[in-house]
Amino acid sequence: MCCGQKRASIAGGGTPDRVEMRIYYNGRPSIRVRGYVTGRVYDFSAQLPVQSVDRRDSVPMLQSHVFRPLK
Repeated sequence: MCCGQKRASIAGGGTPDRVEMRIYYNGRPSIRVRGYVTGRVYDFSAQLPVQSVDRRDSVPMLQSHVFRPLK
């Protein structure tokens, strides 16, 4: 990343290379999860079991065995 891109990233407050992944919730009740890294809130339910999640937040979710990654 050149210095101009780095300045733009800092000024924008975000990272330009944020990666999201889709994960599937296989539980019954609705659940609200706050991302461990980003603090973003994700709502899952039987009607909406698939969400796009920041990859950094997905690690602890996938360790719970209630979620699985979608290919």
